[in-house]
Amino acid sequence: MGELFMDNTKNQDEYNDLWQEGKLAMETPVGWSSICLDQTIDYYIECNSVTLNHNEDNKNLLN
Repeated sequence: MGELFMDNTKNQDEYNDLWQEGKLAMETPVGWSSICLDQTIDYYIECNSVTLNHNEDNKNLLN
C-alpha cells in the first residue's frame, strides 16, 4: 500500500517539476484557464491513485 502512495507522490512531484519549469504552461490548450487545467490534472492523478488502491485491495482479497 505504501508503494501506491509513493507512486502518487512521485507523479505529483513530476507534475510539479514540469509546472515549475513552464513545460505544462506551454501545453495549455487555448481557452483553458490554468485553474481548470490544474483541476483536471489533479482529478486524473486522484483517479489513478484510487484505481491503484482498488486493484491492490482486489489482489489482497484473492490471496
